[in-house]
Amino acid sequence: MITLSIIGSSGNNGKMNIFSEENFQEMMHKIENIVGDEWKNVTLVSGGSSGADHLAVKLTIKHKCKLNLHLPCHFKTTHQKFDEKNNYGKLLNDLHFQFSEKINSNTLEELDYVIQLSSTNIFIYKGFLQRNVPVSQSDGMIAFTDSGKNTPGKGGTFHTWNLCKSENKIHINI
Repeated sequence: MITLSIIGSSGNNGKMNIFSEENFQEMMHKIENIVGDEWKNVTLVSGGSSGADHLAVKLTIKHKCKLNLHLPCHFKTTHQKFDEKNNYGKLLNDLHFQFSEKINSNTLEELDYVIQLSSTNIFIYKGFLQRNVPVSQSDGMIAFTDSGKNTPGKGGTFHTWNLCKSENKIHINI
């Protein structure tokens, strides 16, 4: 089984406008072209954020593959949202709400759905940087950002990208 982390821009810091329903579909197709017919041999890895991280959730639903979900805080399945006892949960709920409008899909509902699948492994951490470490420890990584460079720009995606020791890393500009 190969682990493949899907990371990238979440739309935070005023960058939600880089997403649309159309370009999200294009991003999905790029991953599908890379994985090909090997979905039964792949475990996707996600940090659970909006934007690029959510590609792993959508692809898990579509291809019925395995998913390792590394969350920076608890997700309340009874409420279909992140626990807002801390700023991480509040930020994630806000980002998912905005992102859902951009791609015309309820991403928190989809996240709730995959969390309840037996093929999904859930790991909870205390914050974004802490959860980035296990996300970086995959056999391969695909990052989607608007850096305009060969690698992600500064921020959480850059942090995760640099932690990743695999040589099987692909950066795709949105």
